[in-house]
Amino acid sequence: MHLKKIIPANFLFEEIDENFIKKVKNYIDNNARTKSDLPLSTNSKYSYFNKFKASLRRAFDEGYLPINYSAKIKSFEQAKSQREYLTHSELQKLATTSCKYEVLKKAFIFLCLTGLRWSDINSLLWSEVRDEGDVSRINFRQEKTDGVEYLYIPKQARQLLGERGLGK
Repeated sequence: MHLKKIIPANFLFEEIDENFIKKVKNYIDNNARTKSDLPLSTNSKYSYFNKFKASLRRAFDEGYLPINYSAKIKSFEQAKSQREYLTHSELQKLATTSCKYEVLKKAFIFLCLTGLRWSDINSLLWSEVRDEGDVSRINFRQEKTDGVEYLYIPKQARQLLGERGLGK
């Protein structure tokens, strides 16, 4: 989306040079905006520009570019991110608070109890839930990394899933 804003549709590999790459970096640093029309965060700048550099590296590796420009341009610095967590008492309060969409509340609490991402539970199937006596685990393919994961889940998380076979 961002590259489409600054690169013409008929742009050729032959037109790529250090000035072009600096123009892309400057756009990401100063002009790129989020969907909410906010400036990009430091880590978004880092991530987007590194993806751009990876495409330049691949173009070089495949013979489309005569120079490995990705090695010539410095990336943005990555910021230390501080994650916020609910405390145990906050999570308990949430569990007893009414919610218009009970299924959404249960899903959120399940995420908190397991540490999974929404993208990983959104497509979770009953065939991926293994009940082994008093212990339950889920076998799933992690959306972000595409790796297969085996995760033992707490009893409270298993209870949130309800009866086997009802729904996804």
